Amino acid sequence: MDWGTLIHTYAPSSDRFHLADLSRRPLGRGITAYEAILATRGADGSGFTAQRLTTESCGDLVAMSEMLSRIGAHVEIELFHQYEGEPFDDTGSWCTLLHVSCGLRQTWALGFGGTPSDASIAALLSGATLLHLR
Repeated sequence: MDWGTLIHTYAPSSDRFHLADLSRRPLGRGITAYEAILATRGADGSGFTAQRLTTESCGDLVAMSEMLSRIGAHVEIELFHQYEGEPFDDTGSWCTLLHVSCGLRQTWALGFGGTPSDASIAALLSGATLLHLR
């Protein structure tokens, strides 16, 4: 499988969940308050529907998983792999590979970012897209 096919298959860039904004505010004792604007492209492809979501969590990936669950896009992380290296296709030097599931559906998903957290969130959003929008 060539690089372009791999990216299109496991890190879709269209018909996807899109994180428009994410802010963090430490609350102490390892808990952080999160606020995000999460957009989803409509089934007819006409545009995005955005929702502002908030949660308190002990980490970015847990917070994003909670936010996805609130909008009905449940994603269970089965396997997690993360790599740092040369920039991946101008998308950042971190790559996260997840095996995710929801009920009987399962898939692999990729995400890239400049930080480990950004790559993990991107992979989780790719997984949600593959499980719920395709």
